[in-house]
Amino acid sequence: MSHNQKYFVTAILIFMVIMMLQINVFAQKKCIFFSTQSPEEDRDTPLVTKLSEKYTVEVFSIDDLGGWVDTTKLKEYDFAFVSESIPSARGGGLKGAPIPLFMMELWGSKWDIMGWVPYNWNPDYYGTTEEDQNKITIVNDQHPLAAGFSFGTEIELISPLIPGSGPLTYSLPQIDFIQIATLSADPLKSIVFGIEKGTALFNNVNVNDGSLLTKNRVAAVGVMAGFYANITDDGWKLIDAGIQWITGTTSAIEENNNVNPFNYSLEQNYPNPFNPTTLIKFTLAKDEKVTLKVFNLLGVEVATLLDGKNISKGNHSVNFDAKDLVSGVYFYKLNTEKFTATKKMTLVK
Repeated sequence: MSHNQKYFVTAILIFMVIMMLQINVFAQKKCIFFSTQSPEEDRDTPLVTKLSEKYTVEVFSIDDLGGWVDTTKLKEYDFAFVSESIPSARGGGLKGAPIPLFMMELWGSKWDIMGWVPYNWNPDYYGTTEEDQNKITIVNDQHPLAAGFSFGTEIELISPLIPGSGPLTYSLPQIDFIQIATLSADPLKSIVFGIEKGTALFNNVNVNDGSLLTKNRVAAVGVMAGFYANITDDGWKLIDAGIQWITGTTSAIEENNNVNPFNYSLEQNYPNPFNPTTLIKFTLAKDEKVTLKVFNLLGVEVATLLDGKNISKGNHSVNFDAKDLVSGVYFYKLNTEKFTATKKMTLVK
């Protein structure tokens, strides 16, 4: 090859590299990051810095936007990242996911904010963990949101622990949601989960009747703002998986590898409220040992409906008779080797 030919080939390679770099820059997705101030407060800086490695990040204060989210402005971005640093009541404009959302502020689960739980004065629907509770357990590895972690894997979401308020936030969504990881110390509390596009929410009159649906996907990882600098590598993997899922950048192959011929599911009991019997339906993706238990609001087990019984794949139903229980709110939890889900039911006598 002549010198001129070598120069020509070298020039072509340099041009291709430059074009690839330009394509990568222009392909970066735009993120609107909601903090308590703009530019971000110190607690949010670790998140903004990390996100900026992959995305074009613009920081806004909810207060700067008049206390509510300007949905017209949101259309300029590919997704929104909502820090736990914002007051939960300021996120009402994000209800229904006008763009894909990544939520760390799980206090926003309230019916009038995100619409994931009904109006109540019961703190068990959302809250902050105890000081020493920084570990979560993967309860569903059949979804991209699990970031490749195996079922039963215990993960330190933040480390080391810092003296002060609880490091994590949790929710107990009362809508259809994708359970990924629960608090290791309390499996009823959801720390990592997803909400699919088209999911019915509690609407502006606090009713989940299908009149309000999510327009986009939502991923949630509950971490208190004061601990962002302590998010572990495993924690970042879950955050990254969540962003990829809500923005649709999870590969089709990865999605297909996590879909079974039968989807795992746990349906809402019917009737609900009930007195004293109700039917609980569920679906299995394969033959498995199944445990189905009922808990009261304090997390105390009050009934075992299935205790490691071998169940074939497909659709099933179990009748629950609560004649010996008092009126109130209860939770029923389905557990298999590959799937865990929890839902609420109300006994009214």
